[in-house]
Amino acid sequence: MTLSVRELAARLAELAGAPTPRLEQMTERDLALLGLTAPFWLEFHEVLHTPGHPYLVDSSETEEVFGIAPTPVEEVLKEVIAASAAR
Repeated sequence: MTLSVRELAARLAELAGAPTPRLEQMTERDLALLGLTAPFWLEFHEVLHTPGHPYLVDSSETEEVFGIAPTPVEEVLKEVIAASAAR
């Protein structure tokens, strides 16, 4: 199964009973300011050259090369919700 990050976020919200998330493109300035709060955000500068291209979550190459199968997306999302609720 191949999903865009937007589709994955929408499915997670649906399973959690939350509103559909509003995903928006961030500017270089936004990322620079966020980078002052946590180093994690500085890593996003590396993907600024791909605006408008969807980021896909796709395991097909890993499955083919290593002969393994991923945990189904629905199961992973339910585990994420359960772990979040347990906090």
